[in-house]
Amino acid sequence: MRVGPTKRNAAILAAAVAAGTAAWIACFASLPRYSDEATGNIRSVSFWPSMVALAFAIGFAAGPRSSRIGGLLVGLPALLLAPWTAPRGDNDGLWLLIVPVLAFFVAVLVVVAYCGGLTREFVRVRRTDPHAG
Repeated sequence: MRVGPTKRNAAILAAAVAAGTAAWIACFASLPRYSDEATGNIRSVSFWPSMVALAFAIGFAAGPRSSRIGGLLVGLPALLLAPWTAPRGDNDGLWLLIVPVLAFFVAVLVVVAYCGGLTREFVRVRRTDPHAG
């Protein structure tokens, strides 16, 4: 039985939510809530490029039509979980900036995912017609 495009895209978008949630939990939510030490710097720094790569991959897999929603679903779990799970550091209140930073980052992920979808379309066109554009 062949899987149709709607079921395939639903599976890709579900994978986007799962991967975005797993990345947030692994990089930020698992860190100590209050800490003066910079123990999680490596994990928290690796979150940003891994999310960009994930958004591009989801956009490439979903294609240009569903890529923007894929980018949104990659970043949305982090944005929704941040108020309850973001590390507070030394409790100076700066952790609240993670919400607007993540909101901007979700917009960046949407653009990156769309670029992934356009790349897929470009590869498809070049594969079917090597003399195209």
